[in-house]
Amino acid sequence: MLDDACYFACQSIEKECFLVTSNFNIQFIAPVTSGIMLVRAQVNATTRNVRFASGEIFDQKNRLVATGNGSFMPSRLKLSEEVGYR
Repeated sequence: MLDDACYFACQSIEKECFLVTSNFNIQFIAPVTSGIMLVRAQVNATTRNVRFASGEIFDQKNRLVATGNGSFMPSRLKLSEEVGYR
């Protein structure tokens, strides 16, 4: 969940290429055995070739259960209708 949330936060600001995860770290804080979870992610920084994001997962009682951060790089695959992007 964290990798996906951080990926899509970064992909939302990328206009030319699909991104790929180049590194991702997760810190598990507490177990979750049932219920609804909420994940939040934000872009922390961007360079010409790398985007950085971090995120948090909360359980249904709004307790922090995990954090993560990662870096994402542009791939060679362009955002185009040829690959189903609109």
